[in-house]
Amino acid sequence: MRAAPLRSTFLALCASLLVLACGTDHGGGGVQATQGTPPGEPVPALPPVGAPMTGLTANAWTWVPFDDSQCDDGSPTGLGVNLGDSAELIVFLDGGGACWNFVTCAAPEVSRHGPWREQDMLARAAGFGGTLFDRSDPQNPFRTWSFVFVPYCTSDVHSGDQATTYSAPDGSHHTFQHRGRANAIAFGRRIAATFPQAPKVVIAGASGGGYGAFVNYDSLRRYWPASKAYLLDDSGPALVGLPVPAERDAWWAAWGTPAVLTTFCPDCTTDLSAGWTALSRRWPSDRIALLSSMQDEVIRTFLLTGPTIFEAALRLTRAQVIGPLPNVQTFFVAGNSHTMVAAPANFTADGEGLREWLAQMVSDDPAWQSRGP
Repeated sequence: MRAAPLRSTFLALCASLLVLACGTDHGGGGVQATQGTPPGEPVPALPPVGAPMTGLTANAWTWVPFDDSQCDDGSPTGLGVNLGDSAELIVFLDGGGACWNFVTCAAPEVSRHGPWREQDMLARAAGFGGTLFDRSDPQNPFRTWSFVFVPYCTSDVHSGDQATTYSAPDGSHHTFQHRGRANAIAFGRRIAATFPQAPKVVIAGASGGGYGAFVNYDSLRRYWPASKAYLLDDSGPALVGLPVPAERDAWWAAWGTPAVLTTFCPDCTTDLSAGWTALSRRWPSDRIALLSSMQDEVIRTFLLTGPTIFEAALRLTRAQVIGPLPNVQTFFVAGNSHTMVAAPANFTADGEGLREWLAQMVSDDPAWQSRGP
């Protein structure tokens, strides 16, 4: 999801999104690990680890193109890598809206479309001051880690793997490559080959990337079976009762997401919040975090709901689903802001700053616990 520029467009579209129909055309031996899979459950197979990335530079961003990736316009993309001074690794999935019918996909403010190339990556990196990628911030718990930045240009919260054709009112047809999931796996194969011995790996994302980190965590995490791993989902909340079935089913039809969800959480196709339990059960030694404001204006608009209903769903999810899970914690703040990792110094809950809370998380501090209203 994107912040302020999306709000007026989303609000204008909300009344019509659930009733719009879209035409859909479906386009288009690996890594296995038993760690993290409870006895009796099938072990998901993944493509094998690929070739390591080369030509990388310490403490500077390098663009790595991937010929086996696609933006929604069909163009290839890639990712950014910044080698750190320590062996730890954070893989960050970017956000930027989503679309699932002709109206949402035709509105440029609703989702970030392709192409996404080297110049886009370098322009984005120029604004990383104050974020989790800021090496000059002495309180940034990731300042010495290696960074991998996964761009977003597939309009499917990194969860799709199909070509979908939408019909316009004038009878024309427009095909989008919703290949976020396929890209994530293509990237993961080579990230793992480049950082095979990382002692700690954080899979993170914000907004649409938060949902992407949540959906892809189980698969990506399996590329580092011997590492300590962490899921950091910023403002991509999988909530009890939201999205409503009509909206949820429109997403799944447009993106082909159920094929991803059923690899770790069959119940997620009808209740996305079941994923918290599924991930906790599969990876009981990992730490999992959800960040959110209580009335996130961007996400609640994306979910076609109001502030009161959104907050109630957030509280219900924390109380009934996340609360009983020993390795899943939340960092909630009052208000309607959207995303925190772009400016972690600005957020505090129960007197604890977000940077300190994240440091507790990745240092495996036993004092790490949920914070906020």
